[in-house]
Amino acid sequence: MSILCKLHKYAGEVAWVTFGNLFRTGCVFIGWSFLAHNLGPERLGVFSFAFATMNLVASLSEFGLGVGIVKFVASEKLGSKRANSLLRVGFWLRSFMTLLLAGILIVISKWVAVSVMNNPMLHLPIVFAAFGTVAASLYAYVLSAYQGTRRFKGYGIISISSGLSLLSGFLFLYITKNLNVNIALVVASCAFLLPAIIGMLFLNAGLTNFPSADCWKEARSVISFSRWVLAGSMIVVLIMQADSFLLTRFSTLAEVGKYSVGSRLALSISVITNSILTVVMPNILKNNDYLQFKKMYIEMFKWLPFLIGIYCLAFLISPWVVQIAFGSGYEKSVVVFRILFGAYLLSSVTNILNYTSYGLNRPDIVSLNIFTQFIVLIVIGVMCVPSLGATGMADAVLVSRIIGFLYIFIYMWRTFKIKYVGVGSQ
Repeated sequence: MSILCKLHKYAGEVAWVTFGNLFRTGCVFIGWSFLAHNLGPERLGVFSFAFATMNLVASLSEFGLGVGIVKFVASEKLGSKRANSLLRVGFWLRSFMTLLLAGILIVISKWVAVSVMNNPMLHLPIVFAAFGTVAASLYAYVLSAYQGTRRFKGYGIISISSGLSLLSGFLFLYITKNLNVNIALVVASCAFLLPAIIGMLFLNAGLTNFPSADCWKEARSVISFSRWVLAGSMIVVLIMQADSFLLTRFSTLAEVGKYSVGSRLALSISVITNSILTVVMPNILKNNDYLQFKKMYIEMFKWLPFLIGIYCLAFLISPWVVQIAFGSGYEKSVVVFRILFGAYLLSSVTNILNYTSYGLNRPDIVSLNIFTQFIVLIVIGVMCVPSLGATGMADAVLVSRIIGFLYIFIYMWRTFKIKYVGVGSQ
């Protein structure tokens, strides 16, 4: 029986992670709704661009260690010397990369705003985003550490804390009537920073202790595995933020704001699937069971009617949800949401196949798949955004996700030498 069929064994862990992610996502949704009502499409577009920049730089600093840490720490005894050594090396590598990239971003911020994005008003928000990358990077690493050590209750609590921090910050802005793009970026950064610090204190792995020579030696396996993951992770974060950058460069800030509303709403489908993968992934990556992976691949076909039903429901209620949550001026966001919801729904299936490739020690296949998606996204985005704006960008995302799914689907089909798919097939 495959891991997907044994999800009931992880019910408690999945519940903690899912509730934490749902709560955090709900708080982000409320925060985005608050900004949409009070900033308007254009200033929301500025915030979305800066927020995308912050996430881009923070993700680039990941250095491919996120998946590597989860894979190798998960196979070690909780609290063992080697597990703590791997966590320390990952923390210091990521800290160095984060500070380096944030410093570079501050130095080139004016050039990026004026010469690259052709919009001088983006200069100061980019600087604020550079400072926010430190908090976002630390938060992401702490979550990876809790996932690798299989402390899923702590993972959920950290997610809940970040949501509460975000709501508290925006509530303060609402009470004081002091809201602008830069202050909103500060609030978003603090929502990452405070839970990350709390998580570090309870991890008890001595992350801030500089790794010894022995620690670096033990981490060679992670770094070796992560070289392909590094390439793939850098490309995937470019994909995740490329839409905002392309829209900002080739369209208007108002289009960025409308797109961000539809995108933020569509990302809700990723919460539950990512929560399940957060719990299951350490087990997938530490057990290279070929037959188990094959069964899991075949069983995925049983989920297709369920996914189609979810999409149909979301398609029908999207106009009402957008109107209530974000107000007038975002009617175009309904079309964007409908397109992106299908794209992200398909990505949830692709992600399962990608993690299966990691379990089979083929991160190169995942990286090549992601690179293909990136090329398709950029080409179609450059062609469609100038004339179609936010809708054209959503179309580009959907096509890239379809290509990515077909790529990994065919690879797995050939790898497992499957001749047909049906009940009880092997």
